[in-house]
Amino acid sequence: MLGDTGSIRHKDVKSLTSMIEELGNPFLDKSEDLLALDTRNIMEQSIKETEEKEKVEAVGEEQYSRYVKGRLLDCTIPITGTITKNKLPLFSRLPAKSPSRRQLQSLNNDCHLFLRLFISYQIRDGDLDQFLAQENQPSPP
Repeated sequence: MLGDTGSIRHKDVKSLTSMIEELGNPFLDKSEDLLALDTRNIMEQSIKETEEKEKVEAVGEEQYSRYVKGRLLDCTIPITGTITKNKLPLFSRLPAKSPSRRQLQSLNNDCHLFLRLFISYQIRDGDLDQFLAQENQPSPP
């Protein structure tokens, strides 16, 4: 059992060292910017401000005082009321653009259509270059 955890750690160390060799040693970088090791994305200013310890503590203390005042002292909010989630911008959860449900459905439909057409074209021994030259929707995505 001890050998299993040792092999996992060895694998992780090898992975990290290969990434450093591939992308360069981040500790030799003289820049003042914070960046992700794997993608080299530089942290935005809003995220940098959020990551500062004083700002996070101030937000937490303000939320705590609101909780105590509203629920325990003034009794204006029920104790079972929901607590709002912090939506602070963090480096670990950068805002990602996700496709809408409509876009996903359209892509899924296109994929199924392309698959059916491609299989039928292969069965008929058609020219693949001619098949790929055809459009499968009225307007480009």
